[in-house]
Amino acid sequence: MLEENTIREIVKNAIDDNDIFIVDINVGSNNKITVYLDKYGGLSLDDCERIHRKIYPEIEQLEDKFELTVSSPGLTSEFKVWQQYHKNIGQEIEIILKDGRTIRGKITEADQDKISLQTKKEQLTIPYTDIKKAKLILKF
Repeated sequence: MLEENTIREIVKNAIDDNDIFIVDINVGSNNKITVYLDKYGGLSLDDCERIHRKIYPEIEQLEDKFELTVSSPGLTSEFKVWQQYHKNIGQEIEIILKDGRTIRGKITEADQDKISLQTKKEQLTIPYTDIKKAKLILKF
């Protein structure tokens, strides 16, 4: 069975655009591999296809039976990496903290350790280690 760290290294080496980043990699039963990528400015189908074409032969050298999907995580998916917060500066998100509190606000800053959030009442700085879940609030 293929290991996630092995796939992660293959994907990292295949990314040819500095704006693309890995959000998550899942290796399921029967070597069903799903690679979730995102990109500042938005990930295109062409981006997914290009990365798929690059990593498929690399994985095929390690394992002859596998299924590979390369995709974006989707607008309603929870944030998993700091780059998703950074990409969405200026957007409103909902955060559930590990202590159970829910906070809504607009991201004003994001780095590798924490985000700054403007709520209706105050400006907050929240370390990622305090966040249980976070996702974008979609407005139509």
